[in-house]
Amino acid sequence: MKPELHKRLVAIMFTDMVGYTAMMQQDEKTALQKRKRHREVFEQQHQQFHGEIIQYFGDGTLSIFSNSYDAVGCAVAMQKALQAPVRVPLRIGIHTGNVMSDKDALIGDAVNIASRIESFSPVNGVLISDMVQDQLKNQTQWKFVTLGKFQLKNVERPFELYAVSAEGLVVPDAHFLQGKGQKMATLKGRLPVPATPILGREKETTALIRLIHTNQVITITGPGGMGKTRLSVEIGNQLKSEFQDGIAFISLSTLTDAAEVMPRIATTLDIKDAQGRKPIEGIVALISDKKALLILDNLEQVIEAAQDIADLAAQCPHLKILCTSRTPLKIKAEQEYALHPLPLPSGPDIDTLMHYPAIELFVSRAQKANPDFMLTGDNAKTVVEICRRIDGLPLALELAAARIRILPPGTLLTRLSQALNVLTTGPKDLPIRHQTLRATIGWSHSLLKEAEQRLFRRLAVFAGGFTLEAIEKVCYEEEEAAYDALDELESMVDKGLVENVEGGHRFSLLQTIKDFALEQLKAAGETDLLFQQHAAYYYELSQKINEGMQGGQQIAYIRQGVREMANFQAALDYLLKQAKAGDEKARETGMDMCGELSMFWHIRGYNVSIRNYVHALLETADLEKPSLGKCKAIGTLGGIYWTLGDFEQGKKYSIQYYAIAEQLNHTIELLKAGTFLSFVYIFSDITLAKKYSDAAVARARETNIDYWLAWTLWSNGLLHLTNSDFTKAKERLLEAYELIKRLGENEVKGTVISSLAMLAVIEGEQDTAIELLHQSLGVFEAVGSRPEEARVLNELSWVYLEKRHTEVARKYFLGSIQAYREVGSMRGVGSSVLGLASIEAVQGRAQKAIEMAAAAEHFAAQEGIVNRMYADTNLGALYIDPARKELSGVDIENAEKAGRALSLKEVLQMAEDQPVWVEQKML
Repeated sequence: MKPELHKRLVAIMFTDMVGYTAMMQQDEKTALQKRKRHREVFEQQHQQFHGEIIQYFGDGTLSIFSNSYDAVGCAVAMQKALQAPVRVPLRIGIHTGNVMSDKDALIGDAVNIASRIESFSPVNGVLISDMVQDQLKNQTQWKFVTLGKFQLKNVERPFELYAVSAEGLVVPDAHFLQGKGQKMATLKGRLPVPATPILGREKETTALIRLIHTNQVITITGPGGMGKTRLSVEIGNQLKSEFQDGIAFISLSTLTDAAEVMPRIATTLDIKDAQGRKPIEGIVALISDKKALLILDNLEQVIEAAQDIADLAAQCPHLKILCTSRTPLKIKAEQEYALHPLPLPSGPDIDTLMHYPAIELFVSRAQKANPDFMLTGDNAKTVVEICRRIDGLPLALELAAARIRILPPGTLLTRLSQALNVLTTGPKDLPIRHQTLRATIGWSHSLLKEAEQRLFRRLAVFAGGFTLEAIEKVCYEEEEAAYDALDELESMVDKGLVENVEGGHRFSLLQTIKDFALEQLKAAGETDLLFQQHAAYYYELSQKINEGMQGGQQIAYIRQGVREMANFQAALDYLLKQAKAGDEKARETGMDMCGELSMFWHIRGYNVSIRNYVHALLETADLEKPSLGKCKAIGTLGGIYWTLGDFEQGKKYSIQYYAIAEQLNHTIELLKAGTFLSFVYIFSDITLAKKYSDAAVARARETNIDYWLAWTLWSNGLLHLTNSDFTKAKERLLEAYELIKRLGENEVKGTVISSLAMLAVIEGEQDTAIELLHQSLGVFEAVGSRPEEARVLNELSWVYLEKRHTEVARKYFLGSIQAYREVGSMRGVGSSVLGLASIEAVQGRAQKAIEMAAAAEHFAAQEGIVNRMYADTNLGALYIDPARKELSGVDIENAEKAGRALSLKEVLQMAEDQPVWVEQKML
């Protein structure tokens, strides 16, 4: 029977002890000491300020006060007391609102809001809602610092959040909460950082922001060099506060096939590959009804993707899409905005010239090149003529202004005029302004020294940017010549032909300039040579990243791999093209490269992408002839198919992998292949699985390489865990943990820790399991291994549910569902929806439990990434079966029928609309 509830206005406080799980692993004694101190201070101050402690859960607490004054007073006193003698890292969030409560339940939106505010709080700080601040704004003992307005998930109105300022409290700066919120609420794909401020586009910026407010798709059109990209970035920066769910910039400049547009968007947003799921479906799953902005740059060469963009807009009603293109998309949702050249003056009136954007831009960039340059009565007419000669095109103005470093305006005008007359050699059907821009680039190019021209055209081989090291290795045949790379590159940066990005660590070419450079590369007959050298360099880099990921610098190497994704794909595209033409060396290199990148691509969730490359390369190979490249490629396929849930294909390729590794007698590949085969047979032939796993461990011990030994020991421990030999399982897992802990690697570390957590669950040590799973989750978050995050979130939820911490379990089940959706695993979604159904059963809502369980069964029967390491046990049956006994056969049949018809959105709405229940106090 539903309990009688009493409504009252209270102040709700949530606290969380930050980093406790990590502390437990590093220094258990200190961690327990801090936890004890936290509890002592918490209870003392709540007694003093008349707070009612509702619940302890994990490292956090929930409590209520009769008024906001006591709640904030208690929070401030707690934070001060927790600074000495033992410093406890605590964060606190407070909100006030109506709740319904009795001894067993606390219900109301205010509880959820307070919880989310706590998650935003800085360590050793107190964060409050605008409602709390409004009640206390006249209190002089505290000050309140606004951090801005934020849209909290599933909360109708935005809240302004404040940090309490008092002695001993941390007050973050105004940027602290930028990008904060629910983990997946913010899109990945950050805006580029402009090297210089935008000039002369205030009117256009205002007009475009107005259009974005009233239209879903806006396309900035105009010829190359007009400044479309720079303007779109400026608009993104100005709209950051309006799009709390994120703004993502996606460059499409390197694409030539419209079919690649959605995959590029998905990659930029870090959406993982999913078997049988189209990229647009993954994008929709991530964005859904979020209020977000996508900036799609350089669409003109893939304009046929317009219908895909229209479909994306239709399926994401609150999404805004800002495109840049030389031509409009011509879709119903689109509003075109034609960008024109910067306005030019009619005469050289020195008093008004700087009011004209074209003159302002030229002078600004000229002063950057030559700080002594000034606009004077003597040179005003010449400057106006320079700007007029290049039609006020922003890129052309910047290229011309860069020459002021060495040329006075009069000489610049003379040479520029000659260049424009001579160098307009592009296709005659191009617009006049485009010919002018091309001529301006050509003129800048003609002023380069011969060695600089050679480097300039060779830079066209790179995709998505490049480093100085890459330039030295790819663009020069002789090591001595490469010593000049820095000087030659600096010259091109100075002349505006090359952009310096990421604080000087990387460089890039604007697409218009890259097009010109590629023409020059083809004219010089160097295309094949440069693409060959490019592929060779990135093959070597793939080896370095693979090796580097096996140690303490794993995260740094993953980040490097992410930055070089476009170059890796360009290299594989070239190698595949050469392989199809019969180049055996290119084929072998391509297959080997796929093997080297397999762990990186697995962690990043791009299993489908690498699978397609491997199959395409194998189709060009002699399947009977063994080679190391083929061995690695086939091994990669075995792992991919296992991950994707196609166990038959996984078994097929794992057997082939082992056979080739045996022929080659390659120790590392043999131990990897043996480990793969132990997974293949783990549930069908435990004796055979043990044979392969034990042999893999023995080989790993012979190599004396800690990474491979830890990897095989973890697998062997998992085998024993599945076979219920818990003593041997713990022995293997702990040995693996010690090895990997010394190495500092994360992916294997996370899997080992989560396996130890499952062992703790079996042994009845739930609190230990929770600590371990939180630690494992943090490790996977650090490396961006989203499929593993999804799994651990799911497993963590079930443990919390077993302890009857239903609201914490609900939070993690919802997080798991989001993660599983991103990686395209409806199977995983089904498991987590079953968890939500189990919560309904525990809280006495039998009919909803049966409905959601039926929906879960439907979702679980679909395709998806399979990343569960343990036997699929129906944990939900422990909770759903008792619920079924509460209903009649007819009621069960009706509930199941209704459940099978539910969409995921409807299921989530059912889950999120439920009140917050606290089943027991843990005092």
